[in-house]
Amino acid sequence: MENKNDLINEYIDDLATKLNKEYPHILDENQINKAKNMFKDSSKDLDSMQSEIDALAEQTIAEYISLKEKQRVFKEMMKASSEHLGKVINKDKLEQKSETIETPENKASDNQEAFNQRSQREGEIANQIRTKNQMLASQKENQSEKGKTLVKSNSKSSNNKGYTNIAILSLALSVAASMLSIIVYLIINQ
Repeated sequence: MENKNDLINEYIDDLATKLNKEYPHILDENQINKAKNMFKDSSKDLDSMQSEIDALAEQTIAEYISLKEKQRVFKEMMKASSEHLGKVINKDKLEQKSETIETPENKASDNQEAFNQRSQREGEIANQIRTKNQMLASQKENQSEKGKTLVKSNSKSSNNKGYTNIAILSLALSVAASMLSIIVYLIINQ
C-alpha cells in the first residue's frame, strides 16, 4: 500500500509540475496536497486512480481557461468603458467650462454643495436645474403680464442635455456596480 501511495504522489507531483509550467499558477501546494490526500490509501487500482487524476486535471484546466477568458473580457470591457467615459467626461467638462458664469447664485450653490457633500457632477446638474427653473419662472411672469402663451427658448441640444447627463451618470453607476460585483465574484471564487 505504501508503494502505491508513493507512486500516486509522484504521479500527482509530476502532473502538477507539468500543468504549472503550461498554465502558470494553476495549482498551488494546498490543491496538490488535497489531491494526494484524496487518493491516499485508496483500494482502487493504480490505473483507475491515474484516470481519475487525469480527469480532475482536465477539469482544472477547463476552469482555469474559463477564468482567464473571463478576466481578459473583463479587462477589455473596463478599458473600453474607461476610454469611452474619459472621452464623454472630457467633452462635458469642455462644454461646462464654456457655459459656466460666476454669479452669486453659483457661489452660493458651491457652498451648498460642500455642505451636502455632493459630487461635482451632481452639483452641476443641480445648477442646471436651478437655472432652467429660474428661466421658466421669468417666462411665466412675462406670460402673465402680456397674456401670451409660454414659448420655449431652448434649442433641441440643450433640452436633451439633461437626459444626456442622466444617461452618463447611470452608465457610470452601472459600470461601477459591475466592477464591484465582478471583484466580489473573483474574491469569492478564489
